[in-house]
Amino acid sequence: MQELMVALGFRVCGDVVPSSAGRPSFSIRERLAIAKDVLGEEVAPDLTSEQVREEFLARTDAAWHQLFKIWQYRLASSHLSMAEIAQPSMGFPFDVRPELWSAPFSKTPTGLCWTFHAIDVWRTDRMLLAEWDAGGDPRWIFNIRDPRDILLSMVEFLGAVDRYNVIRFPETQMFAPIFRRLSVHQGIDYALSDPRVPFGSYLEQSVTLYNHPKVLSVRFEDLVGPEGGGSAERQLAAVSSVISFLDLECESIEQVTSRIFNRRSFTFNKGRIGRWREVFTSSQVETFNKRFGYLLEAFEYDGSDACDG
Repeated sequence: MQELMVALGFRVCGDVVPSSAGRPSFSIRERLAIAKDVLGEEVAPDLTSEQVREEFLARTDAAWHQLFKIWQYRLASSHLSMAEIAQPSMGFPFDVRPELWSAPFSKTPTGLCWTFHAIDVWRTDRMLLAEWDAGGDPRWIFNIRDPRDILLSMVEFLGAVDRYNVIRFPETQMFAPIFRRLSVHQGIDYALSDPRVPFGSYLEQSVTLYNHPKVLSVRFEDLVGPEGGGSAERQLAAVSSVISFLDLECESIEQVTSRIFNRRSFTFNKGRIGRWREVFTSSQVETFNKRFGYLLEAFEYDGSDACDG
């Protein structure tokens, strides 16, 4: 999904790290507006001075990071206890105007796509929900994938040594050391036995979004296209639905779809649909269905599918 949003011209921020082309970068005008909104002060530096320019960029970068973190907390996708670990140089507690905690989402910079692994709607900022209910903005897109493939991808991701540096997630700090010492099959068994593994609770939070009439649900299996085991027709239809939902104009949908399957993406693993069939054992399929069969039903996946082994 993040690669689609980058292809559509959005700058991506949130839990998922996009390619460099999709990361937020701001013009001088945007930086001035962020500084005013976050710090409550007019910033009009003499940018002809290299030193002043560097200080201006550093200060407005810090202002943006604080605005971003505030919305993470307001969206109930992050915890204040992780702030010092995620951004130790930011000097918490927040040095921002108190009004930001109640400011409308429409005051955030335009052209951004905010991405999160999960949002607990019951803890989300009520003022944001009221803003969304009244005007329909911001637009919410829920990207769902077969829960069995999600669990397999999570096990492989947390078990990858070179990705253990994603310390801003408490789940990584807690579970990566466990999964790193297990084989993939052992990791699946463990994930099916520990109720605190970041899987079932994340998806449970998303059932409401999947059923909400103002949320567009898009399946990974449709977006991935032929390179990931899907079809060009379903990919085209999925991308068209996103473009329509966001009221965008697109001269060439085919050009957009050609950029979605990005093997260089930070979170790219195998990028294929239905891999769980190749990896799960019959016993693991049975255990998954007993523990999480309700999620397959909730998201309309076939729980009667069998593994290849």
